[in-house]
Amino acid sequence: MHEHPPRGGASPQRRPTPKHKPANKSERQWLEETGQFLYGYGWVEAMARDLMVSLPTVKRWIAGKAHLPGPAKAALNCFVNARRLAAARAELLKQRSPL
Repeated sequence: MHEHPPRGGASPQRRPTPKHKPANKSERQWLEETGQFLYGYGWVEAMARDLMVSLPTVKRWIAGKAHLPGPAKAALNCFVNARRLAAARAELLKQRSPL
């Protein structure tokens, strides 16, 4: 059997992807602001716990040594939305309460 060359000529060579691309400043800033909003003091440890990742992992995200993965960012966005919805609901209940 003959092996046919790939269509369009030789296949392009893949470049190796760096293991640790630094996170951009806005990602780190978003992470810090989100952590402060959700947890306040001690937010790094609380975030690691809630995302079920190690403390060094969160610290790498903060330092910009690793990108915040999409699923972790989605989870944090869910936590923020839940907090905002709870605050809005509390405000509505407060306005309805005859005090």
